[in-house]
Amino acid sequence: MSSASMFTSSSRVHDPSNAKVRIGVLALQGAFIEHINILNSFDDVFSFPVKTAADCENIDGLVLPGGESTTMGKLITIDPDLREKLESLVVKGVPMWGTCAGGKFPDPYLLRAMDIDVTRNYFGPQTMSFTTAIRPTDLMRFHNTKRLEAFDATFIRAPIASSINSEDVHVLGTIVHEEKEVVVAVEQGPFLGTSFHPELTMDDSWHKWWVNERVIPMKNTEA
Repeated sequence: MSSASMFTSSSRVHDPSNAKVRIGVLALQGAFIEHINILNSFDDVFSFPVKTAADCENIDGLVLPGGESTTMGKLITIDPDLREKLESLVVKGVPMWGTCAGGKFPDPYLLRAMDIDVTRNYFGPQTMSFTTAIRPTDLMRFHNTKRLEAFDATFIRAPIASSINSEDVHVLGTIVHEEKEVVVAVEQGPFLGTSFHPELTMDDSWHKWWVNERVIPMKNTEA
């Protein structure tokens, strides 16, 4: 069963005016439906697809989903208005979360928002996909949500953060692969990147953490 059906939003009618935050999910390609359905399972969230610059208006957070990064980069390039709007959201400091391909923050697709180097497809081709348990590091803070313990993370042609180039980058998650510890979750200011696909499991803890620890607090600060 896909997460799109696990967290189906079809039975719920969301009134945007009743939501605390509006969260867009870039919907050019990749696993965007899964993110939207999970986010819309939360009472405080109205989530919707982002395909044009106009969709980015009055947005409190943006998810950049996994998929094929080269294809998504080309699709953004085709629409200069969308790219300009995404760049303006980075400058504004709107919370953004990239998963897998979406987590390649130095990539032009993600507007070079984080001071890291990335190695693409670090774990091999899609046939070498895997799921493993991860524990968050002590740098992952929990003020408004229950602390995450071990959680299952799914890796599909996943990148890693191969170099951390600023003290402002916080490592939130690592795994051991072939006897080497590698970084699979990082945060810098309002930007979060995860190598894995939290939208492809039945555990919505990462979405809940991001909404309640990052998106809603930022919105409250601006109010």
